[in-house]
Amino acid sequence: MNLRLRLAKIWGKKKAFAEIHQAMMQLDYSKAISLCDQRLTSDKANAADLLRTKCNLLLITGEYDRAKKVLEKILTERDLPWAKAALAKILLKKNDFVAAKTLLEETAETNPAFLEAHDLLAQTLQAMGNLEEANNVLERAVKLSPNSVLRQKNLGVVAMKIGKLENAERAFRKSISLGEDSVLKTADAYFGLAKACSTSKKPDEAIKVLGQLNKSFATDEMRLKVLAVEGMIYHQSDNAEKTKQIATEIIQLIDQDAIHPDSEGSLEIARLLMVTDDKDKAIKLLQREIKNNPENTALLQDVAEIFDQAGMGEEGSKLIETIRQEAMLIMNRGVLLVSKGQYEEAVNAMRDAYAAMPANMRVLLNLAYVIITYIQKKRPTPELTQEARSSLLAANELSPGEPRFIRLMAALNQFSAST
Repeated sequence: MNLRLRLAKIWGKKKAFAEIHQAMMQLDYSKAISLCDQRLTSDKANAADLLRTKCNLLLITGEYDRAKKVLEKILTERDLPWAKAALAKILLKKNDFVAAKTLLEETAETNPAFLEAHDLLAQTLQAMGNLEEANNVLERAVKLSPNSVLRQKNLGVVAMKIGKLENAERAFRKSISLGEDSVLKTADAYFGLAKACSTSKKPDEAIKVLGQLNKSFATDEMRLKVLAVEGMIYHQSDNAEKTKQIATEIIQLIDQDAIHPDSEGSLEIARLLMVTDDKDKAIKLLQREIKNNPENTALLQDVAEIFDQAGMGEEGSKLIETIRQEAMLIMNRGVLLVSKGQYEEAVNAMRDAYAAMPANMRVLLNLAYVIITYIQKKRPTPELTQEARSSLLAANELSPGEPRFIRLMAALNQFSAST
């Protein structure tokens, strides 16, 4: 009898969420939220799960103020760890680190088995620059749950930053071992382990790890990044000839436009080129990354660190700020023109911005936005619709699941359906 009741409950819940999940699969998040609201008026049995789903959907779509109101109402009625974690995510998005830290510390203390609170707290502490505290939080979390690929990798990253090389190496090895047959397997753990081994004066072990990485992640972009890290390993072991040889090989690949490294790959290459006195090419790479990521605080800090290590701290700081300001002006010009009703000029401005910063996610989203606004105000053409869609898909490839991508794609799909 108990089994029959449990099965009935499971079936009822599955049926209640079927339409919602279907809307989510179709990326129609507005419909999914509306369906949650509809069911909440009558389905009291599943109210808690419906509210949690609704809050997750509001976070996905970037409706943080609306999500905050729902979460605060929930928390006045019940002290739910997931609701506190969701509220902390909103505070993090708003850069209110102190409030997020307070909330997460309270949640982790009263619900130590709720590991998401520990992970978010470590993330908050890192954003605040409290790396020692972040390391302590992650160490406690891996004691509670040692079999998380991502958590072990994150512990390795933080331990490496504060100079706990043995701890970093152990965490990276654990992450690699756990992720061997997992979809969560990450190249970052291999790179982390290679760097930890190199810093610990074990270059042969570091090169061996990079060899394993090449086998597991066999793409041209990854091989280029591996080459850059390998070059730095030879530099740290005072093998100037091998270091220069690898740097030359990378420069040839870049000059031939044969491989386009991602942001992390570009930074690794820039580090290597700085130590081989190819500073002009290193600075060119760093300029491109600043242009394409002017709002990415973590990346800009990494760029500043590369300049510092090259003895160019002051020059680098000025360069970063100048390029960042220029990029922000170019990024926002089209949106400003739209607000003045200058639609064609806005589209042209964003096309120019895209030509200058093709890997800038905000530029791609703004280009799609001004095109969608233009075709809503003027007239649609298949070419413009496709240009907006291509721009959105390129933005999503750079940073999957951005709330603005979801909203703009929904607007484009709705517009396309009605024409």
